[in-house]
Amino acid sequence: MIENERFGQTYYGYENHNGRTFLGENTQALGKVVTGFGNNGEDQTEGVMYKNTFGSYFHGPLLVRNDQLTKEIVALAIQNMDARLAKENLPTEG
Repeated sequence: MIENERFGQTYYGYENHNGRTFLGENTQALGKVVTGFGNNGEDQTEGVMYKNTFGSYFHGPLLVRNDQLTKEIVALAIQNMDARLAKENLPTEG
């Protein structure tokens, strides 16, 4: 279980790996580990967010189990498309 500060949400999943990942500059964790191992077992982080790219060690159906994250990703995609259409002076729906 992790808590995401950007969206104020909690995500559930499981992981089974022996890898260790440390986040680089200009990246943010997908969440803070509440229970589990996370990216590396040291810094209490799980996954990564960079701009509008999301990654996670969670196995299984991450987006199905955490529909609020799915909704956030879809909303970001719509915002990006609307911004691109506006920049090109094309009509947007809604």
